Amino acid sequence: MTGKADIELIDHIGVDLWAAADAWKAAYTAAMVNAGHTAFGGAGFAILQFVGPHGARPAEIARKLGVSRQAVQQLIDTLEHDGIVTRVPDPEDGRAKIVRLTASGAEAHQLGNRVKARIEAALTEELGADTMVALKRDLARVTARLSQSG
Repeated sequence: MTGKADIELIDHIGVDLWAAADAWKAAYTAAMVNAGHTAFGGAGFAILQFVGPHGARPAEIARKLGVSRQAVQQLIDTLEHDGIVTRVPDPEDGRAKIVRLTASGAEAHQLGNRVKARIEAALTEELGADTMVALKRDLARVTARLSQSG
């Protein structure tokens, strides 16, 4: 059978959550790129949330992102080329590497924190402090509930 299938598109909270997350990421990325951190304009910045102050193994980053280790390695290669991260030997496993922020990466991370705070302050000004507190609480409840669904 060929032709157009009749598919009903429904309005649901997932659309709203996805749109809000995309808008937040776009605002964050634009601010970072405008500040000269062009590495944040690509997909590589997604792994930075998992690097943290002590670094992370590429396999763990891949698991958290839900992508292949090879895909993460390519992103790490780009960030390493841009001077944001470096790979160092894992002291617990001589065969493994730990991805760590460089000094430039740590500086970018600190700027990122300021950008996130500015975005949140603008949203708080727009929505009001009480609404923002309630929104964060409710989003935590949504996350917890959906995490229980399997």
